[in-house]
Amino acid sequence: MAERCWPGDTGPAILVVMTSPADSQQRFQHAIAQHDMGAVAAWMVATETSYIERRSALAQVVNTGDLAMLAAVLKRLHRLGVAEDIDYRYEALEAACRDGSLAAARWLVEHGANPAQGEARALRLAAIEGHTAIVGYLLTRPGVEGHAVHDEALRQAWAARHLDVVALLAPLARDHHVIYQITLESMEMDAAGVVEQMLTAGHWHITLHKIFDLRTSDRLDAALARQPLALTERVLALTAEDDCEMLLPLLPLAQGRLLAKERQAQVGQAATTPTVRRRHRA
Repeated sequence: MAERCWPGDTGPAILVVMTSPADSQQRFQHAIAQHDMGAVAAWMVATETSYIERRSALAQVVNTGDLAMLAAVLKRLHRLGVAEDIDYRYEALEAACRDGSLAAARWLVEHGANPAQGEARALRLAAIEGHTAIVGYLLTRPGVEGHAVHDEALRQAWAARHLDVVALLAPLARDHHVIYQITLESMEMDAAGVVEQMLTAGHWHITLHKIFDLRTSDRLDAALARQPLALTERVLALTAEDDCEMLLPLLPLAQGRLLAKERQAQVGQAATTPTVRRRHRA
């Protein structure tokens, strides 16, 4: 901390205390650690605090889980936010969704934060980070809707391999390429829960047509060969019902597994039949 004095023209010297950025951050961190909501709020609205610093600090407040402190900070920030045309409630909501604080996210939405703001960026942040509970909560809120929002959140959750989030968003998907990609890749990586969701959501018709158009039946055949027999049977039955049944001859591995199962069942039945007869004669 540096001190400088300027002599006044007519009065005594004026003492001005200059605080370095490092000192300022230390004061803030100390206030956070002590849960001193008054000091934290005062630091947030100080004129020397930049928007970037304020946003980062707000995320730290959210991460404390102290909703009383969060409320105090947002109350002080409200007038500043109006002047700057910034909704700090939504800034805090994004931080909560990114960092996985369901309690803070719920409190913020209940106190005016709009989860649909910014094309539902809060939903996408929660999906990218794999926060299933927050994604589920946001999907129940008005305005967090629209196929483009759901498809983008699904695509990003799949890219990060957050399978629980993918399973939650899968029924809402409408983008054909996203549906095809996730269905086929989830089979290839043996993500049975995701495959089940995609089939249950009625997405198999879209996937079949993409497979036929892109000539990727060999990928489907290899993927099906690694699935449980029950799933293979279900997929082939759905394919036969669809107008893409022309794909069936292109799936020899999958068909061969079912044929082998039938033969095994026939052999087992034949082996037990004589035993039954001998018992009957006795």
